[in-house]
Amino acid sequence: MTITICGQLKAFLPSKLNDRRPHEEACVTDDELDLLFVIFIAEYHNTPHRGLNGKTPATAWEELTQDIAYDPMQIPGPQDLREACGFSTTARVTHEGIRFAGTTYLNEFIRNDRKTRVADRVAAPDGTVEIIVDPMDMGAISVVGHGDTISVPALDSSLRGKTLRQWQEERQLRRAEAALDGQHRSGARDEAQRRRAELVGKIMRGNDMGMTGYTQTELDRASLELSFGKGSNEEPFVGRDEYQDPVHGGFEIAADDMHDEGELAQEDAIGDEHRVNSVVLPDEPGSLDRFRTSKKFSR
Repeated sequence: MTITICGQLKAFLPSKLNDRRPHEEACVTDDELDLLFVIFIAEYHNTPHRGLNGKTPATAWEELTQDIAYDPMQIPGPQDLREACGFSTTARVTHEGIRFAGTTYLNEFIRNDRKTRVADRVAAPDGTVEIIVDPMDMGAISVVGHGDTISVPALDSSLRGKTLRQWQEERQLRRAEAALDGQHRSGARDEAQRRRAELVGKIMRGNDMGMTGYTQTELDRASLELSFGKGSNEEPFVGRDEYQDPVHGGFEIAADDMHDEGELAQEDAIGDEHRVNSVVLPDEPGSLDRFRTSKKFSR
């Protein structure tokens, strides 16, 4: 932004306004004007004045502050200046405190406010709170709530007396330094990551282990089980404990299906060596054999 300050004051006449060339006549920027204003104040307070009996404003102020009737409470403090000259905005309350402009503000009031009921909190239900900021002093902010203002200091004590512009420039400088440091250390970081990947791969190959945590043998077996079953004489998707070959293996039945209670008692009396086999054997010739063909086929 550029402030137009002209060396000639012919713009006082309305008829001459259209003859101005502000872009060509601009000679002072806003930063330069700010510096000139500070220089003017310093010069003014150190210049003798007839209204002060030839004293400088700085000397007159020192004499007034040393008077016994001087009350320092009459001087506006930082909070009064902030609430009188600052600007209002909103900020979010987190578990760390109130976050604004990349820094945290916290005191006992804000810490306890988060523990109260939502209806009694200073912050809105969405976690935002209205604050007043003094752009010339980032050391503290004023929180507006319940018809009053509460001064909340910054956790970073170095922000006292620091302007908002200075803090923003410092943050940009810190980010730039962090980016340069990360770029400077990127070679060592990439080398460490590469060595770690090589070591992990070597360990996994030594243990025959894949990225999933299973060995390659287990992965191959699982693939075969999904395609062909879990072993010989087994159907696909049927486990070894579930499948029984009805031709060669027979099948087992429970003991209570073969015997009644009396037979079980008699079997227990005989002993283990005469115990009835639980495997059902092929049926003996019966009355239905007459329906079977008696013709023998020769090979």
